[in-house]
Amino acid sequence: MSGSSAITSHPSSAVLLDHVTGSLGFAHRCVLATHLRRCSTCQDTVLFLERVGSQLLSAVEPVEPPPDLLDKCLTSVAQEKSSRGKRKKARNQLEVAHEAAGIVSPPSLDDLKPGRLRWLAPGLWHRTLWHDEYSTLHFIRVKPGVTLPGHRHRGLELTCVLSGAYHDGSGKLYTAGDVSEEDDDEEDNPRHDEDHLVVAELSQDCVCVMATTGRLLFSGWMARLLQPVMPF
Repeated sequence: MSGSSAITSHPSSAVLLDHVTGSLGFAHRCVLATHLRRCSTCQDTVLFLERVGSQLLSAVEPVEPPPDLLDKCLTSVAQEKSSRGKRKKARNQLEVAHEAAGIVSPPSLDDLKPGRLRWLAPGLWHRTLWHDEYSTLHFIRVKPGVTLPGHRHRGLELTCVLSGAYHDGSGKLYTAGDVSEEDDDEEDNPRHDEDHLVVAELSQDCVCVMATTGRLLFSGWMARLLQPVMPF
């Protein structure tokens, strides 16, 4: 089990619970898996939640399954196999970029290879690793000192730092293994009505894997103008 002494930012208990119950989408699970690889604290929390869920299930009275349950299960398995093939192709995209960046990725991301990163703006390179109708998995490299356009979110955004570091608009620093969780739909988020800012630290390139829900809402007119050809 990897230690987490240097990790200071963790996903919320709600995200960890969604992970345990299978409610978290594939893109967000990939980001979470990257964090879990290094964070013993969250590994312990996930194990605890799994044990609680197991105990709750054992206390449930058995019921007679519906007659069409087997057919539904077989259909679900077939769909999962098809989806697994797409996910494997997506996973096959991270290895090359990780080798180029000198990054050791978790097993859940070993097959992801973004290949050649796409230049988006001065100091910003990107590759889409996975995309479906709900979410997108991004691989991002940002040059030191570069500030990404201010934006808000349509749903949950999870970012895990692979190497380097960045700070947000509040000044909070995120280093390797840390997770940033942003969700403007959550009213209890004290910054839900503020732009999310990302500024790479000056020491080295900042490399991240990020999962977004829907399209981002950029505040600057230039970013909004270019958004139709952007992956966010």
